[in-house]
Amino acid sequence: MNKAVAFAPGHISGFFQPLIDKTNVDKTGSRGAGVCISHGATSTVCLETDNEQHLDIIVNGKTGDFTVTQKAIKILLGDSRFNVTVDVQLDLPVGQGFGMSAASALSSSLALTKILGKPQKIAVQAAHQAEVEHHTGLGDVVASAMGGFEIREKPGIPPFGKIHKIDESSPLILALFPGSISTHDVLTDTNKIDIISSIGKECTDSAIKNPMVNTIFYYSYYFTKKTDLASDQLRLILKKINEKDQASMCMLGHSLFAKGKLRRIKKQIPSSVTIIETDVDNIGARILNSS
Repeated sequence: MNKAVAFAPGHISGFFQPLIDKTNVDKTGSRGAGVCISHGATSTVCLETDNEQHLDIIVNGKTGDFTVTQKAIKILLGDSRFNVTVDVQLDLPVGQGFGMSAASALSSSLALTKILGKPQKIAVQAAHQAEVEHHTGLGDVVASAMGGFEIREKPGIPPFGKIHKIDESSPLILALFPGSISTHDVLTDTNKIDIISSIGKECTDSAIKNPMVNTIFYYSYYFTKKTDLASDQLRLILKKINEKDQASMCMLGHSLFAKGKLRRIKKQIPSSVTIIETDVDNIGARILNSS
């Protein structure tokens, strides 16, 4: 049996401009900006030669379809006959804007390509294609592969995508509010996409002129206010935090990310809300071990 373990950081989008290329999924993605965090997905992949192809995916101890990760793995396997087991541990919930679907697909793909002796770019390509096809994200995979704060100037994966990476070591606060937002529903709603696209372009164009972490937070909050995607509760808390610190909504989730005086930020968040302290992951997706 061959085995490999890989990690992919979660990714938070602060603002984005969806850009779809119907002729090439590698060119499809988003312009925008965000940050990779130390909470992510760790995937253990085991592979054995078999008479037919068989795939089992377990996420946080539960077996299921997990369509994005499944699609990415099947792209890499093609018609080859292997018995593959994928065991994924997610540090954060899916559907809260932390890029867990992308991190799961990318870490699993990266571990499998290690076993198969294929380059990392093939894993990125497979995970990106799976995310785009299932409407669960547009820029998370390419950002997670790189790490750090980033501004995505051009959509898609290399060599088409263009990203400005900003290394930053500041700790961050995450706040998870009850409920979630369906990325799929937003990305398939043409009216919402038109509004998001216009504001996302404005934010990205402005951020590129001054590529700094503070700029990313400024335009993330601007994007949140202009798109009207935040709940009333989240909007009110963000307003309070931004009086002295920096915070914005995680796109797309009922959650926020913040930077500044952590103790002061926590005081603005209700006790009923889950608070998580995390760090910026500047490394990006990587192999942890293999055998």
